[in-house]
Amino acid sequence: MSMTLKVDACRSCGAQIVWGVTEAGKAIPLDYPADRRLVMVGTRGYSSAKYPGAPDVRSMLAFVSHFATCPDAVAHRKPRGDERREA
Repeated sequence: MSMTLKVDACRSCGAQIVWGVTEAGKAIPLDYPADRRLVMVGTRGYSSAKYPGAPDVRSMLAFVSHFATCPDAVAHRKPRGDERREA
């Protein structure tokens, strides 16, 4: 499956990002480009007598949240509950 992503720039550090949507329906900036990673997806399918119960592994694209890599990420975080940003 091929997809076309609109590449944007982080307003703080200028890094290339794309936007995703979390399970909660909130926008999240993701580092671009994605890395190809090996991901365990279950324990059925490729198991063999030599490796019983071994997990199935697939190669897929994995994006990293830009909040984890942006040097200015703290400036973009919203306070939770009673937390307030220091001025």
